[in-house]
Amino acid sequence: MATESDLEQFGMLQKMRERSIIRLSKLFFISLTDRAEVLAREQGFPEMKMIYFGFMANLHPDGSTSKEISERMRVSKQAISKLIQEIEQLGFIELHPHQTDRRASVIRLTEKGNDLLNAGLKISEQIKLEVAEKVGKKSMDAMIDTMKLWLEGK
Repeated sequence: MATESDLEQFGMLQKMRERSIIRLSKLFFISLTDRAEVLAREQGFPEMKMIYFGFMANLHPDGSTSKEISERMRVSKQAISKLIQEIEQLGFIELHPHQTDRRASVIRLTEKGNDLLNAGLKISEQIKLEVAEKVGKKSMDAMIDTMKLWLEGK
């Protein structure tokens, strides 16, 4: 049976939870991701996942290696390898032999991948407008500035 102290501590934790930056950031990210995927489906990309857009946005126009993408996205090489297989099967990217390293491949966008990337840019702007409409442009800009300041300090 919970003691009065246990109940008091539980109440304090619940209050903290309501303003937990980690919890709220995660829920906000999930909400944005869900909205982006709905918009992608509406624009003719039912197979799109936000991780695909993030991957493709990190590809250099001349192509990139999986190692380069792994470093840019801060994701393990194993996770990137799995992602490459998924995205290649969907026809968004293609692999080409590396000119100097026989073990590596150069990953490039296909025309379909470019189309998705362009749709993703429009989706991102639409979501930004929706957030600004809901919380106000000033609040949204402050939130973006705060996130950038935090990330620049890392």
